[in-house]
Amino acid sequence: MRAYIKAELLKNRHSEWARLMVIFPAISILCSVYFSFGNATYYQMNQYNWWYMCFLPIQVIAGSIFICRREKRLKYRAVQMLPVSAGKIWTAKVVSCIGQIIVSTGMIAAAVAGISLVLKQLFTGGNLFSPITVAAAWGLLVCAICWQIPLWMFCYQKTGMVLTFLLGMGANSILSTVWTTGSRWWMNPFAILPRLMCPVLQILPNGLPAVPESVMFTPQVLEKSVIVPGILLSMGLFALLTAMTARWYQRRMEAGWEK
Repeated sequence: MRAYIKAELLKNRHSEWARLMVIFPAISILCSVYFSFGNATYYQMNQYNWWYMCFLPIQVIAGSIFICRREKRLKYRAVQMLPVSAGKIWTAKVVSCIGQIIVSTGMIAAAVAGISLVLKQLFTGGNLFSPITVAAAWGLLVCAICWQIPLWMFCYQKTGMVLTFLLGMGANSILSTVWTTGSRWWMNPFAILPRLMCPVLQILPNGLPAVPESVMFTPQVLEKSVIVPGILLSMGLFALLTAMTARWYQRRMEAGWEK
């Protein structure tokens, strides 16, 4: 499996897929700094909220498309000629995209730790997230969104780039706020990520602090008991989607894509 992952990384290291790791975090950081107006607390809130509600989903969708794009444009001729497991190729693509998310979200975590400290010293005071909170958010962000990778890879294979991007953006924009702050959040996979961030970062999906005066606030959004179920749901969905789509990819490769 390691050889498959290494091959995917080498094949895509100078492609659009690789550049996504830098482009989206950089845009997110610049926007968050600009609109924080020198306030370290606002910067942290903007940075995380914009990242997991906007830029991270876009990167996941785009990354899932670009990592499959080369083979699809060549009509899978190069892959079909190789004596390799198509299912393992698919899984290697998924793992490579997870690595991309880990790096990008790590850049956001480093920016939150460093830039907020600079802003606090130069302009205002304010409360900063602890290193433990930053690390926890980093891990939860990766765990809670990785299930979307095999989903959008599959959608791209079936529908193409434009429709996959529209479906992905529509689902993340609309469904990420449905039932997020209520007791039925676990019924909506797209609500898991913003729901987990409520008790960890104390930020609501709309970007406001998780305090009684804020719109969308309910007392249960600060309950940390949702973290473990949220992780288990995300990991279970990821394993299921990865296994199902890898099996589908293997069968299609064996049958021939032209059929």
